[in-house]
Amino acid sequence: MNTKLKRLINQVAALDIVIAFDLSFAATIWILAEIISSLIKLTDNATKLVSAFNELRAALKNFKAKK
Repeated sequence: MNTKLKRLINQVAALDIVIAFDLSFAATIWILAEIISSLIKLTDNATKLVSAFNELRAALKNFKAKK
């Protein structure tokens, strides 16, 4: 086989490895972004839940005070 052809095949193989690594890295970054986004939504929902419980507690205090 021609040495130039062998060199070209090796370069293409190396490029495939680099592309696969880049795609894997990009997928990992995307998954991490999704996890962070979910955590932010979860934190926001938890904040709303705590706020609702605080409002409920205040309403119960007012109800007991009126009795």
